[in-house]
Amino acid sequence: MGSAKELCDRCKQLATYEGIQQLDRNGSILAGFRHGRYQDILDQASSIRPCPLCVVIRDSATDKVKDPANHVWLRWDRRSFDVAGEFGHIWIYLQLVPQHITGLGTMCLIAQEDDPASSLSPLRPLGTDVASEAVFSKIRSWLETCETTHEECKQPSVPSILPLRLIDVKSSGDLDVQARLVLAAPDRGRHIRYLCLSYCWGAPQRILALRANIHALQEGIPTHELGQTIRDAIETTRRLGFRYLWVDALCIVQDDDAEKLREIKKMSHIYKNATAVLSVASASAHTQGFLRPVREFSYPSFDFTFSMPSSDGNVDVKATMTFAPVFVKFDPQHPLEKRAWTFQEMELPRRSVIFSKVEVLVACNKYPHASLPGSRSLVSYSSYNPCWFRNSLMRYLGHRTEQDDQNQLTWLWDKLLKEYSSRDMTDLNDRLYAFQGIADDFESILSVTARFGTVAAIPSTFAWVVQSPVFERSARAPTWSWGSVDGPVALRQSWGYRYEAQMEFIDDDDDEVNRGLKIHGGVIHGGVIHGADWNGEHPYIGENSGWGDVGYADLVTGIPAPENRTYVRILREGRRPGYRRQTFEIVLILEQVTGREGIYHRCGIYDGSAFDGHWDGHFDDVIVM
Repeated sequence: MGSAKELCDRCKQLATYEGIQQLDRNGSILAGFRHGRYQDILDQASSIRPCPLCVVIRDSATDKVKDPANHVWLRWDRRSFDVAGEFGHIWIYLQLVPQHITGLGTMCLIAQEDDPASSLSPLRPLGTDVASEAVFSKIRSWLETCETTHEECKQPSVPSILPLRLIDVKSSGDLDVQARLVLAAPDRGRHIRYLCLSYCWGAPQRILALRANIHALQEGIPTHELGQTIRDAIETTRRLGFRYLWVDALCIVQDDDAEKLREIKKMSHIYKNATAVLSVASASAHTQGFLRPVREFSYPSFDFTFSMPSSDGNVDVKATMTFAPVFVKFDPQHPLEKRAWTFQEMELPRRSVIFSKVEVLVACNKYPHASLPGSRSLVSYSSYNPCWFRNSLMRYLGHRTEQDDQNQLTWLWDKLLKEYSSRDMTDLNDRLYAFQGIADDFESILSVTARFGTVAAIPSTFAWVVQSPVFERSARAPTWSWGSVDGPVALRQSWGYRYEAQMEFIDDDDDEVNRGLKIHGGVIHGGVIHGADWNGEHPYIGENSGWGDVGYADLVTGIPAPENRTYVRILREGRRPGYRRQTFEIVLILEQVTGREGIYHRCGIYDGSAFDGHWDGHFDDVIVM
């Protein structure tokens, strides 16, 4: 608890009921609390005995100040109190000249729920005790509000696709049986309300669903042998008022490859049809749990006690509040963000309850990243952004134009690929399986066809480049798919490119890998275009740092000799500023498959202007890959 003796003279006046009232004044542009010169605040914050409130103001001022001699004003913006999902900020203004101010940063006032000062501010302290009933009560309240009032989050009354099994966590008459596996089926035409668990395995699990024990698990699951994360998930499911929970390790028979493949193909539906997903972002292994590990987070703040009128106005009562920055930058590096499988588990659900390293967050189709009801997170999570994909796609659908169809979708797919392909994966053969739910969502929402991580209607999804050296391809995907290589990938794309090719998937059960794509467009066979010595002659270039003639080989072995190359133009851009005589294009570099006339595989990609003027007579051809 801070002491008024520690404060400078102006902060002593601010940390009172009268000072707080001054923050809330309406009227002229300079209404609010006038603190003093910004330089004085800096001096007080850095002195031998610093003023703790000046430290908070200094740390809350995020913009650079050219002239510290200007005066600082603090003003409480209560107008945003009634806006859903937002609460009032104390804006820090710098007075440049009379009647002219500029924003400098934001801070806030926090009060406990049961403190008299709670009537002054809606902001509450971080709920770091995530296992407390206070936190669970807020989670239940949020779930009820989202289910009943958010049209964007509505679920079908009876989903067409359900997981094969669920864990029934309702205690039975047998006190030794705390949970059991059950087959999932529509409950008399009604929607089954169940939760999903998204977590990191991190280590082998003692209890898995296997062909040898699946019937025993239907009689009862030995919960004492489960990892702490799954035990916490069972407790959470019960406390939130749910009966059913889906956990991959127990609901999919792990040594039955046929069943695993069937359930993997249903993964997008399993997560979308769940009432909510319990996202255990904080734990790197199933043994760690997420309810009771100590969560500690510090940030510059100042607690102070003051007298204020009681609710009836008859007497003065003691109240306590805290000054703090509105956003404390924090890059949590949650373990869940590093795993490839958990990417779609974070993006597909209608709603998620996220157990972070600091507090519980919630996300849904309407509000992609929010605090629990009655609170406002002070933490700015720089990288954690659940439900981003679905929200971006729905915003695109609401504001689409013909050109945006190309620009926005290319940008969205590129962002998805960069994020997903940079994550860790134990079994690289799952590289496309773990992305299938995203592709399925893309298909259903946009009414397009996606295969092997590409979309036929969006040629730019074929314009991918590897971002780290790759020595060999995998047979899990055709060469035109980024699924055929390991490691991070990204799209070569820019605003303004136009589609110059039509892509058509081919159904061929006999040879799905090599003959799966037909391209209609401009084709040139052989040669180096007008003798240009462009970077594609080299085996591996890496990410391009600017515009120009740049080639990327898919493998470190490089691209074939000039006479053995075939070029297919898929994207074309208008003339760029500073390049008036050139048209930039993205071209696939292909080579004919040995011994297979008319069949090609991909070797690399080119982005530049070297092909400008060389497509005459080559506009309408067909390539099969």
